[in-house]
Amino acid sequence: MDEQDEVWDAKKLASFLGYSEETVRGYSTAKPDRLPPRIAGVRRPLWLKHVVLKWLADRSGMPDVHAPRQPDNEIAPTPPPELPAEPPAPVSLKMRKGRPRRPPP
Repeated sequence: MDEQDEVWDAKKLASFLGYSEETVRGYSTAKPDRLPPRIAGVRRPLWLKHVVLKWLADRSGMPDVHAPRQPDNEIAPTPPPELPAEPPAPVSLKMRKGRPRRPPP
């Protein structure tokens, strides 16, 4: 079996992510968006090692080590930021919250 096809249980995933095993088990049912995608169709929560590593790389913003790099001549320059149209208008006294006051006599 290839190292990338290694199957991790909740204990192995918890130690890798720095969570407790109970946290991983709870997240796997209540908050699955906080964990990598599980192996579908299996009763126990199980994860593939390569899926966990890809999920972590996507969340960290680090480039994937397996993705081919684009040549520098194909990367477009970043456009300059646009200036704001006009400053926001000041808040008028009529927009205050609370009980309205009577006008002075």
